[in-house]
Amino acid sequence: MKNKLSLLFTLIIFTISTYGQGDGEVLPLTKIILDLSSKHSIQFSYADQDINDLYITKWDNNLSLSRSLKILANYFSLTFEKINEQTFAIVKNQESYTICGSIKDLEGSPIPNVIVRLGKVATKSNEDGLFYILATTKNEQVNISQSGYETINLNVKDILDQECLEIRLITKNIYPVELEEVLLKNYITAGISKNRKGYVEINYEDFGILPGLIESDVLLSAQSLPGVISVNERVSNLNIRGGTNDQNLLLWDGIKMYQSGHFFGLISAFNPETTKKASIYTNGTNAKYADGVSGTIVMETNNEIVNHIEGSAGLNLLNANLNIEVPISKRSSLQVAGRHSLNGIYETPTYDSYFDQAFRDTEVIGNFDSSIISNRTFNFFDTSVRYFSNLSDKTFIKANSIFISNELEFTENGNIDDKVFVTLSGVSQRNLAGGIVLGHKWNDKHSSELQTYVTNYSLQSENTNFTSNQVLIQENDVLEVSARVESSFKVDNSLFIKGGYQLTETGIRNVADVTNPIFRSDQKEVVITNAVYTEGDQRFLDGRGRAILGVRASHFGKLDTIFVEPRAVFNYKIFKGFTAEIKGEYKSQITSQIINLQNDFIGVDNRRWILSNNNDIPILRGKQASIGLHYSERDLLISAEYYIKRVSGVTTQSQGFLNQLQFVNAIGSYDINGFDLLVSKNLGDFNTSLSYSYSVNDYNWDSLPLNTNLEFPNNNDVRHSINSIVDYTFKTFKIAAGINWRRGKPFTPLNPENPIIENELNFNQPNSSNINDYLRIDLSATYNFKFNEDYEGFVGLSLWNITNEENELERTFINMDDTATNVNRRALERTPNLSLKITF
Repeated sequence: MKNKLSLLFTLIIFTISTYGQGDGEVLPLTKIILDLSSKHSIQFSYADQDINDLYITKWDNNLSLSRSLKILANYFSLTFEKINEQTFAIVKNQESYTICGSIKDLEGSPIPNVIVRLGKVATKSNEDGLFYILATTKNEQVNISQSGYETINLNVKDILDQECLEIRLITKNIYPVELEEVLLKNYITAGISKNRKGYVEINYEDFGILPGLIESDVLLSAQSLPGVISVNERVSNLNIRGGTNDQNLLLWDGIKMYQSGHFFGLISAFNPETTKKASIYTNGTNAKYADGVSGTIVMETNNEIVNHIEGSAGLNLLNANLNIEVPISKRSSLQVAGRHSLNGIYETPTYDSYFDQAFRDTEVIGNFDSSIISNRTFNFFDTSVRYFSNLSDKTFIKANSIFISNELEFTENGNIDDKVFVTLSGVSQRNLAGGIVLGHKWNDKHSSELQTYVTNYSLQSENTNFTSNQVLIQENDVLEVSARVESSFKVDNSLFIKGGYQLTETGIRNVADVTNPIFRSDQKEVVITNAVYTEGDQRFLDGRGRAILGVRASHFGKLDTIFVEPRAVFNYKIFKGFTAEIKGEYKSQITSQIINLQNDFIGVDNRRWILSNNNDIPILRGKQASIGLHYSERDLLISAEYYIKRVSGVTTQSQGFLNQLQFVNAIGSYDINGFDLLVSKNLGDFNTSLSYSYSVNDYNWDSLPLNTNLEFPNNNDVRHSINSIVDYTFKTFKIAAGINWRRGKPFTPLNPENPIIENELNFNQPNSSNINDYLRIDLSATYNFKFNEDYEGFVGLSLWNITNEENELERTFINMDDTATNVNRRALERTPNLSLKITF
């Protein structure tokens, strides 16, 4: 009778405190025992402490008695001993572990009724935030979840080390979630998706595998998308729908980056261990983003707070990588990450291939003017620091910084009139940037964000020529400071509105200093930009339709120019599996890169940033429209999109001509008509994709020298390109192979009858021929494994250009002693890479 009264009392208290709150997710063991006693006319004998505070998430009342007792015994590590026909004794197994925890918020206040799960067993915290739960082994994980807070998973052995572990829950999602909805999932591979807001998102925490890649290199993985290529195999020259790299906006946690590559452009400068997500816009760009008349790539780092030390250490055949994130307090954590080239310790064959590719046809490799190049030293590194803190349940702050560096030095030895000369030359490329984001959630429907950043890019070179006794010093410096404030409003479940203001000051300086003859040029330009923007995101027709309309208005200070730029994305689910989409945008940009001479900055990276002046360097203007049809059903994905695009305000200096237009200053535009198609099919553990891009990309110049066509193919005109990928996943093993083919880019041939006239190269019409087609086959494989519960291992192997194709990237001509000589620039040869990493 005493046992029954105890059970009844416990049941009443639980019903009042738990079910009265409208949460019936779990059932107490005491209630199940009471039901079994009543249903089968039996009694249970037990110690209160053995079964109190035990709950189960799912229960079937129609089970037989023997089946019920067996399930309960397994779930709770209990033994039901049959004393007689009507009595059972409940005994807790000795090998079980009682786990105690105290759950509180960041202010230290207890949180009651938090669900704590261990396998299929569950319990809830009491009014003091305390809970007790049984574990049968130390290798299990405890899951703690509560509405409005971040979910926490803890190892049993970590909790047992303390008498009663204090657990602080972090308020979930301080900044409001916008209306996100995936349109096409597993777009090419796992982790890549196309959403209904018009852009492609790459989630590197759920990333699959791509051929030739063993690390989540943002700018290399972007080239797997239709319409995104690099015509010269450099991530620093990413061509999005036929544009040039300087027409792309690169944002790292909201900070504009003016440098994107290591090895002067061959690999991405953004650490794959810190980049968690990337959003790639080819059209219909979010109204809060300026610049990027060709495309926008938004990279984001982690926005979570760790409760214990996490990190990774690894290396590949190019660099070593270290990433550590530590909790500073219950509310904040700090992440520090860095990479450094390995050549200071050992130069691998992979490093040698990249070095040769980066510096081929420059003074760094080969002899010029009977000189000998020696003592070549090169290194690259990047480091980043991120601090994230929840100042309160409604306010967060994020501060981060990044430093990217490429350094090259070499010695030139020569002999003139029996005198030995030794000179030192070098080039340095750096980008140092930092920013702060402060966000506040006023209520469930209104939030605000304030961001400010500073970014400083510097490209410097010193080139000593002993034959002319001349030293040439060149500098290209960019300093940009920006502040942005934005407010977001959730009107209802179908309408989301935001608006903001951004102030940006951009200063660019170009210096050229020559010693013989003495000459110095020091030019600096500064433009202040004020911009306001607003955007509305509306769902309609029960969510089948979605319209995102935005507009950005910018005033460019000293240029006294105002541009109003509308942006739009419409999509509608026609019927099951089919979605139609229309996108459009207007954009402008006041920064661009030009090439004065091919051997500027020792020819390593001869592009320099400049500002528009509304004279010989106009403001870049871009406009684009596209229409698409997408299908996704039964593991089959088909995406087709047709687009038209125009970019005006381009100059011949910005296009890198190597023909009769190399020293011509002209202004014009280019127009593109293109079509992108992607077909992807999932076959269980296999995933296949085939993409095809067709585009016609033509220049239209205002004026050019006599007898030169005003219209001709763009330097980046690649009419046809195909990318095919097959990947296979078995548990933690992944392997992928891919074929990349494209039509050769245009080049300007010489007149075959008179290749040289008056000691000058005599070219035919610009871009009237094409180089050989490009073909590359890649392979990659990765494997994840566990050393123990605390340490995981990763090994990856890749082969770039397996068949060692001698792909031609560029063809030009030089005049050698009144003889025309063909110069072909080749792509990267067969290159392996191996990656090893430990995560803790």
